[in-house]
Amino acid sequence: VMGVDGLSASQSTASDHSDWAVTMTWAGSGKTFNATMGIGMPFTYFTKGTSDVAKVSVNHNPAGATVSGNKIIITNNYNGANFVIFGPAGTVWSGSGGQYTSSLNGKNYWSMAMLPPGADVNSAITALEPHAFVFPGNTLSDYSYNEATGTVTTTFTITPDVKEGGNNTFVQGLSLLHLLRCPRTSACSIRRSRVAGITQASTHRTT
Repeated sequence: VMGVDGLSASQSTASDHSDWAVTMTWAGSGKTFNATMGIGMPFTYFTKGTSDVAKVSVNHNPAGATVSGNKIIITNNYNGANFVIFGPAGTVWSGSGGQYTSSLNGKNYWSMAMLPPGADVNSAITALEPHAFVFPGNTLSDYSYNEATGTVTTTFTITPDVKEGGNNTFVQGLSLLHLLRCPRTSACSIRRSRVAGITQASTHRTT
């Protein structure tokens, strides 16, 4: 469970959205917590109020949670899932037994990734960590239609919001394919990419 210490909120609200991402906000007791997630995104992105304290509660198999520098590594969680929580540079996580808090070294952002099933945990963390603070500033899908060939080309664009570090490459999975709503009688293709700016282009040929 992710949140901020002392937050009491009976419900969340959709405070922002773009074509395939949404930000949910919990507010109460003078505290604010935001979570941004999107279709096919391996990360969930979090922000908090400036003076709030980030809180992580690992309620299922808390023994599988360990602190490693600015990270909390969670292994063998529900259904064997593995996760990693990335705090900003200099983050110190305090606590034990699955309950952790941090001021995030004075920052207001952090993120969490679900690791691919069956992947080596350390290798997956190494691959994902450079992208942990490249948040989705905006997501946009647009299309063009070629009447002569009966082809629709869809372009998916992500505008990265870099919170720290020099990397601006956003990691996006393939699940956007279902947004094309391709019928079974059509030919569909999509390119996989890690992106900065224009991200993925697909073609859909009607038949």
